[in-house]
Amino acid sequence: MKEFSAPEAVLMVLSFIVVVCFVVYCLSGERRGSLLPTYSIRTTSASPHNSNQQTRATQNEEHDGLLGNRNNHSSIDIQRTSVDVELQRTQQRLEQERMRIEADRALAAASRQRAEDESRRREVLRQQREKEQKQAEIITDRLHEIHVLLIDEIDYFIRTRRRFDSRNPLNFEVQLHQLVAEEDIQNAFQDLQDVYNDANFRLVANKFHQYPSIQEFIRNASNNFVLKESQILNGNGTQQTTMISVKHLTPFQGSDTHRVFGEFNCFQCNNTWSSASTWKDKWQQCRNCESKCYPFTQHVLLQSDNRGDGELRPHHSHRCQKCKELGRLCNPGRFYSV
Repeated sequence: MKEFSAPEAVLMVLSFIVVVCFVVYCLSGERRGSLLPTYSIRTTSASPHNSNQQTRATQNEEHDGLLGNRNNHSSIDIQRTSVDVELQRTQQRLEQERMRIEADRALAAASRQRAEDESRRREVLRQQREKEQKQAEIITDRLHEIHVLLIDEIDYFIRTRRRFDSRNPLNFEVQLHQLVAEEDIQNAFQDLQDVYNDANFRLVANKFHQYPSIQEFIRNASNNFVLKESQILNGNGTQQTTMISVKHLTPFQGSDTHRVFGEFNCFQCNNTWSSASTWKDKWQQCRNCESKCYPFTQHVLLQSDNRGDGELRPHHSHRCQKCKELGRLCNPGRFYSV
């Protein structure tokens, strides 16, 4: 065996110790990764203190990197959370806006529906008013017609009595109960009652008085007739009764400028005649006895389509009160057709 000198032996022992320390260090796990390069070994072997510092620095850098990554992830999470919150708020605002728009549309639709309903209701009311107005006009015309007819029937009944003096129409009186019993007058009054019972009479009820009886109707017709209480003689003595007389000389009480057709009956000689030239409250003289007689009935002239086809009669202007007052012929022609 080769013998080493003391210095060589010491050197070999030191080298062996260094190698053992390096192996122990690598096996201890303090360094990660592959073995250090040759220069690192020399550096380590040369300065273990610097190697520990470098290891701690590397670990600090890795830790700082991990902390940075964590901070970055936290910042991104915060930003995502903020974006999500803002998105939710935006969605809520959009949903609220949509609901408001729908509510406005619903209100507008309801308003349009109310307007249409109101328009239809007004149209129905307008049509109903027009219908009621037409019905009221019909009822009014019918009432006027019946009133005129009833007055004419009463007037005709008085003027056609046998003792009626056409020379003095206002002086003749007839008992009211006799007039009420007349069939034509009762029929005319029944027509009036039928109008009162019509369902549409309510439309004009505030304009017309309802007469429960013919007597009541006559009492309210004070412009045409005169009523008074009188004492008459009968088989049992005197009896009080209501008498009625006409208030005007002639039945026609229209305009003084209107010429109408009339019929005469002379009370003095019982002569009768007709004339197309009679006037309001104007007499004509009888051709037989020259008595001044008023017509007992009058009506509006009805002009025939074939004018002149009837019998032509002269108008006796010298016997006509109207002609004498005018100083000329009161009708357009010297003759008139009957």
